[in-house]
Amino acid sequence: MTFSLSHRSRLYRVLVIHNQVKSGKYPNTPKLASSLEVSTRTIQRDLEFLRDMLCAPMEYSRLKNGYYYTSPFEMPHLNLTEGEQVALFIGQKLLLQCAGTPLEEPIRNAFTKICLCFPQGVSVDMDSLGQIISFNVQPLRGDEQNLASTYHLLAQAI
Repeated sequence: MTFSLSHRSRLYRVLVIHNQVKSGKYPNTPKLASSLEVSTRTIQRDLEFLRDMLCAPMEYSRLKNGYYYTSPFEMPHLNLTEGEQVALFIGQKLLLQCAGTPLEEPIRNAFTKICLCFPQGVSVDMDSLGQIISFNVQPLRGDEQNLASTYHLLAQAI
């Protein structure tokens, strides 16, 4: 299952908006709506979320026809506990194990969303970590399609 940009989460859109505003591109609502493939009303709600909920010091410039930050602003950081970091490491190993199966895309999408939350991206020396932590993931049994379908049905039901 592939997703167009319009199916991405608010988090993704807010991060894209933040990065464009921060880089001085002076994005405006129609341009953002077009590039993110959503309505202008959705972009307006995302801009309100940035200003009101995240306290972004953002204003609109009539001269530049776009939004800008009036003072330096960074998105709140995602802090992970050591246990969550280990879970990410195990998840990365699981992703490798699921390559070429129906589970690969949902796992990869989850990792992409998590990585978007980090201001500088994610940098881990997997070789060093792999020498410290070891575990064995059993080979997939071939019923990944059934598992993926069941998971999808459960997710829709929730």
